[in-house]
Amino acid sequence: LNGESLGRKTMEKNGHLEWKVNYEPGTLLARGYNDGKEIVTDKVETTGEPAAIRLIPDRTTIKANGEDVSVITVQINDAQGRRVPTAGNEIMFGLAGPGKIIGVGNGDPGSHEPDRYVEEAASFSITNWRSQTVDTTENRPEVAFDFDDSGWQPAFGRLDSERNGQPPSAQPRAFRGTVELPVNLNGKKLSLSVPSLGEEQSFYVNGNLVAQNVHQTNTVHLFDLDPVLLRPGKNVIAIVATPMQGRRNQGERSNDHFGAIHVLTPPGDWKRSAFNGLAQVIVQSIQRPGEIALKASSPGMASTELKLQAQETVLRPVVP
Repeated sequence: LNGESLGRKTMEKNGHLEWKVNYEPGTLLARGYNDGKEIVTDKVETTGEPAAIRLIPDRTTIKANGEDVSVITVQINDAQGRRVPTAGNEIMFGLAGPGKIIGVGNGDPGSHEPDRYVEEAASFSITNWRSQTVDTTENRPEVAFDFDDSGWQPAFGRLDSERNGQPPSAQPRAFRGTVELPVNLNGKKLSLSVPSLGEEQSFYVNGNLVAQNVHQTNTVHLFDLDPVLLRPGKNVIAIVATPMQGRRNQGERSNDHFGAIHVLTPPGDWKRSAFNGLAQVIVQSIQRPGEIALKASSPGMASTELKLQAQETVLRPVVP
């Protein structure tokens, strides 16, 4: 220990040796002898604070086939280049070039950090649809968020006039439905999907025009939404539509789950905390050759970059 001998012991066959050593910073060195000749040594040293990140790939060249990978060890070193066995710093990863990160890890059985960062999708149904005939399709007060529609009929049930055998009204109709959204919408991609309700229709979210005079289609209308149009909790979706030619009221539709707001949460930045000064990241090629640059960084430490080469290769045949 730091140059002071702690004594010798004889190793019995299939046995082991141990010394009780009071801790002090420095170097602990073990020497093994056979017939008086030194044949093996090993040592551990007290390290300094985490100072730099080292990336150690199992290979630096991979095939550009969209399948091949390089498994990269992430090591946290001190200023003298020694692994810091107590380091648990969070490492952030970035990648440029024809590749992608497909997984991270650290070997810690108690870790709850994700091994992969993928986008998450959720849909929130628009319900409680109600409708009312209107005189025109322009400048309708009925699209406002706080408009009172309590006296309107359910939107997709048979109207009183139809129950009495009268033809459906040729007047435009206003439709209103509500959707409850979660509190945090920051950084998420939002969209509205609603089927056609007329020959032409205009769509509103909380009184704000989203699309105007959209023609009838057999597919669902899909619109990207600016997050500022939406709010946590109750939101009102309004549609003003001209009647469908040659068709009766939308009586076969359910008044619930008609249309939806879709919320797409982009994948988070790739990151992983070290465990015993180590972590791991897996980089996979895509079907394009070129240089892949993997960058690793952490606050208070020097960042580093590793370059891999994705080499052009013959792709496997794909069975249609």
